[in-house]
Amino acid sequence: MKAHQFETLYNKKYPIDIVYLWCDGNDPELLEKRIRYLDETAARVALAKTATAKGRFQNNDELKYALRSLEKFAPFIRNVFLVTDNQHPKWLNLNQPKLRLIDHQLIIPEKYLPTFNSSVIEAFIHKIPDLSEHFLLANDDFFFGAQVSPNLFFDKAGNPLIHGRPCKHMKNLPRLREKGLTLLKEKQFQHNYYYTNLQLFHKNGKSFPMITHHNIDAYRKSSIKEAIKNFHDEYEKLYPCRFRTLGTIDRFLPLFHDYANARATLKTVQKLSKTKLALLPKIISFNFFKYHSIEMSMDALYNKGPKLAGALKEKIKKGHFKLFCFNDTEYVDDHHREHFKNFISDIFTEKSSHEL
Repeated sequence: MKAHQFETLYNKKYPIDIVYLWCDGNDPELLEKRIRYLDETAARVALAKTATAKGRFQNNDELKYALRSLEKFAPFIRNVFLVTDNQHPKWLNLNQPKLRLIDHQLIIPEKYLPTFNSSVIEAFIHKIPDLSEHFLLANDDFFFGAQVSPNLFFDKAGNPLIHGRPCKHMKNLPRLREKGLTLLKEKQFQHNYYYTNLQLFHKNGKSFPMITHHNIDAYRKSSIKEAIKNFHDEYEKLYPCRFRTLGTIDRFLPLFHDYANARATLKTVQKLSKTKLALLPKIISFNFFKYHSIEMSMDALYNKGPKLAGALKEKIKKGHFKLFCFNDTEYVDDHHREHFKNFISDIFTEKSSHEL
């Protein structure tokens, strides 16, 4: 089936929405609230550095450029839902007909609020009013880099495509089991990703063999509801965690559960290695179309020098990556952030209808 035929099918049979999570961690009210609950939580639970790092809450206006990329490269999207804690960017056009602003209070029970844990917020996104059965989930630093069709995310039967790479920890899960958590105890994302996979293995006898790409993923509301029903105790354990906490499930459990029940298709994607990144400025005609996406932290973009940044920017502008992401991490400082803003604003120069 050709791409335009596939897109027509989805527009009629499977409309697709997209959900973005966003916050402005610089807002004085939110900052005061976060510090207050952080002190309360830290007195009871040991939190990883990555759970409370400035970069987890920092607003660098990534969303502005994410929405520019969305409007340019993914016109099949029906509605855009922006999930926030009683906030919105000052530049946001609230009268844009496709845009819906969703406050945490609308979807998350009051007893779990406020929450600063994206895993908790993601566990309630199926509660968004009028959200389509088939939808995409994105962070505000996930960008479309080239024209895409629904077939990047769903097959013609409506099953999600899960993109990722083989991972030795996941592959060895049946043998390592709980020992694997010890190996990953200092790496919060990997630890909880492994923990989530382990819960699937204990219940279904199957494990997910890959590490998913760090980018836009495809979901079904019904799959989230089913996962919550089948893994009730794990979700109940997650909900009260105001900050990311070791030993709790993450948003990938519904996808893992779909895979275990033959309702999802795995798509192996290649990672752009550090060696090839270093060669990028020198290799003018290298064919990067085989790469599904690129992931890099803002500090790495800066530290690898202007040659790499310039060459990478040109590759992105020419559509060599369908998706790309630049992370704000615990290693990023304000100098790196300013460099990234200049970088991304030069790629997406035209305003979208989501801006005032």
